[in-house]
Amino acid sequence: MGFFTAFARRADLVARMARTVGADPARAVVMSDADAQAYRGAVTRCAGCNRDRDCTAFMDDADSSDRHPAAPDYCRNKSLMDGLANI
Repeated sequence: MGFFTAFARRADLVARMARTVGADPARAVVMSDADAQAYRGAVTRCAGCNRDRDCTAFMDDADSSDRHPAAPDYCRNKSLMDGLANI
C-alpha cells in the first residue's frame, strides 16, 4: 500500500470516528493553518496505531445503534474526539 493510499485510509478512519462520537468533521475543521496541522497530526497518530481492526469493529458496532459513544480508551485521538463531540 502506498503512502498516500495509507494516509487517505487513515484520514477516512479519523473522519468516521468523529462521526461515530457525534461530531461533524466538516463543521469542526475549518482548515485554518492550525486546524490543518491538527488534522494531519490526528491522521498521523491514527496511522501509528495497530488497532485499526478494533477501531473499525467499534465503529461498526456503534453504527448499529442510535448512540454516540465516547472514543475508545485505546484511541490515540481520544481527547481530540471527545472535544469534537462537545462542539
